[in-house]
Amino acid sequence: MWRLTQQGRDRHAELLQAGLLPNMSKSLTRRAALLAVLTESTTVRTTQDIAKILDEADSSVRRRLHTMQRQGLVTGIRDKTNRTRVIWTPTLQGRILQARVRRLTKKNGAVHR
Repeated sequence: MWRLTQQGRDRHAELLQAGLLPNMSKSLTRRAALLAVLTESTTVRTTQDIAKILDEADSSVRRRLHTMQRQGLVTGIRDKTNRTRVIWTPTLQGRILQARVRRLTKKNGAVHR
């Protein structure tokens, strides 16, 4: 699974500051991290699961997911057993974007774990 550790976050910030990563805004970087969690997970992901992995508040992750849904990067599917729980999956467009960002960050030496 792809998870950015604190050391990885620090390295990522250094690379961004040095201009070695593509010109991505903070929100785009967060969306890329969220897409990475969704595309590389083997189990289904709810908002709470994603928030735990990214170590962020549920509300900010939910807001970002809804924005990404409007952009066509992810889709939310209601769980059959619990209709209030939404399971998030990336669309094809989201997978393509995540792969492109991952190639760029690997090329520029970002740390992934």
